[in-house]
Amino acid sequence: SGIGGAAAVAAAAAAAAAAKKPADASAKVGERGGPAPVKPATSNAYMLVYRKLHGGNVHAVDEALVPAAVKAHIDEENEKFDKLKAEWEEERKWLNMTVYHTGPAKPLKVHEDRTVAELTQMAFGLFSEIMEGEGVPIERVRLRWFDALKNACLAPLDNGSSGSNPTTVDTKLKDLPEEMVRRPLKFEVKEEVSSCSVVHTMTPSPPPVHPLHQPT
Repeated sequence: SGIGGAAAVAAAAAAAAAAKKPADASAKVGERGGPAPVKPATSNAYMLVYRKLHGGNVHAVDEALVPAAVKAHIDEENEKFDKLKAEWEEERKWLNMTVYHTGPAKPLKVHEDRTVAELTQMAFGLFSEIMEGEGVPIERVRLRWFDALKNACLAPLDNGSSGSNPTTVDTKLKDLPEEMVRRPLKFEVKEEVSSCSVVHTMTPSPPPVHPLHQPT
C-alpha cells in the first residue's frame, strides 16, 4: 500500500509539471498545444452594389412611418447641427491677423466687416505706447501687407485708385483680395511734412551787354 501511495503521489506531481510546461513552439500545426493555424492571405475583394429600380425620390420618407420618439431625436440633432453651423460661419468672418512694428509682432482678431481705417486704428492701439514714445501720431501711419520670411513690405491696404484692385480707407476687409487678407501687416511711418512751405525768391541777373555798346 505504501508503494501504491508513493506511485500515486509521483503521478500527480508529473501531471502538475506537465500542466505548467509551456507549449513547444516547434510543435506541428494541428497538434495539441501547438500554435493556432494561420489562414493564408487572399487578394479577393467584394463590393456591394445597389441598383435603382424606379425613378422616385429614394431620399423621401413618409413621416407617418417614423416613430414620434425617433422624429423628436432627429429634430434635436438637426437643431444642434444648425447651431454649430451658424457658429462656424460666424467664426469664419473673424480674421486672425499679425501686426509688426518695433519689437515683437502682436496678434489682432478683427471682423471682416471692419474697414481699413478701423483696422488701422485697432492696430495702432496695440503699439500706442511705442508710437507715443516715437512721437508718431496715427495720421502718419498706414498699414502694408508684410512678407515676414523675406522681411519685405508689400502693397499698402489703401492704395487709392492704383492697381487692379483699388482700395481706400473705407474699403471693408472682406472686399480686400482673398490671397492677401491672411498675410501679416506692418506699419509704414510717413515722413513728417511741415505745414509751412518756404518760398525762395531769386533776383534775376541783368542781361549781358555787348562790349561795343557799353553805357557811357
